[in-house]
Amino acid sequence: MLWEGQILHVGVLALSSAIAAIGIFHNLPDKTEQHQQSLAIPWIVYGVLATRILHHIAITIIWRTELHCHQRSLSRLLRSKQRALRIAEWIDVGYFAVAGNGMVALAILDYQSCEILTSHQGIRVGLGLACTLVAIWAIGSALVYLGPKKLAGEDHFYPPILDPNNNSTLIRKGGAYSYVEHPIYYLGMLIDWGAAILAASNICCLMAFTAHASALAFLYGTEIPDLRFMYDHQPVKELRGKEE
Repeated sequence: MLWEGQILHVGVLALSSAIAAIGIFHNLPDKTEQHQQSLAIPWIVYGVLATRILHHIAITIIWRTELHCHQRSLSRLLRSKQRALRIAEWIDVGYFAVAGNGMVALAILDYQSCEILTSHQGIRVGLGLACTLVAIWAIGSALVYLGPKKLAGEDHFYPPILDPNNNSTLIRKGGAYSYVEHPIYYLGMLIDWGAAILAASNICCLMAFTAHASALAFLYGTEIPDLRFMYDHQPVKELRGKEE
């Protein structure tokens, strides 16, 4: 039960990262004046990929051991669930800061490298803005209807199966949750696609693909099994329409 789905998660994370790492060598700028840029791109890509892998490993271990091993992980080490939750929050913040800045740097260094996107500027701008706006809507819905602590995995530290009086983790219907069961994973990750399309960058598109694929692997390998476990194996879709 504890590590159910982790083979899928780790496999997709490793495969997608390898695809991005190999793919950059086929998309590096080959012009002499861009030589320094081409040298910087692999280091940025490897830095973002390494940060993503460490983030997934750390959050998966913290969430799953806190939920399934009776707080024998970070909470026991720190003697405080609140401190453990705060560390999980800061790990998320650190990852998104590194990944976000990395995507911005890659978008600048690899700007308009995709001929297909650069040759259709109107479609590129429209599609890029659409992805960005949908992602902002999904992330905003998650902040309103779940809250930042829930996004950091609060229910793994205070699971309702151990505290019947705790109903703060139930998902309220509204915003993106009225249409999609897990909008932060399906739609929120479009923020990377929006940046990649607007920049018309081959490398950014590869990075967006790896980010979205690994996030969906995390959803199906960790998040959905944990939700079912915490809510007494109820179908996850039943949680969407409940009110607090």
